[in-house]
Amino acid sequence: IAGVLRSKGEYDRALGEYESVLPGLRAALGDGHPDTIRNLFNVLGCLRALGRYRDVVPLCVELFRASVSALHLSDFFARSVVQGNAAFVSCFVAAGECEAL
Repeated sequence: IAGVLRSKGEYDRALGEYESVLPGLRAALGDGHPDTIRNLFNVLGCLRALGRYRDVVPLCVELFRASVSALHLSDFFARSVVQGNAAFVSCFVAAGECEAL
């Protein structure tokens, strides 16, 4: 449901769906599991689309740490680290926390 809402541009509703399953994913699978990290990326994407950059910054830190801790498991995590780091920097810039490079 969340993916359909997001694809239709209904980011607030999609965000609610993604956030509602996150505690269950964490409890059942752990923070470093691909499904949990994928869900965090989806939350991040909705927040960025809504322009909620200050909310994105702590999530980027969390996502980066989760990806780094799970790097040995698959290439998905390696891409997560690169994308998470890029998102982290761009969100700091957008939030006015640092100057653009």
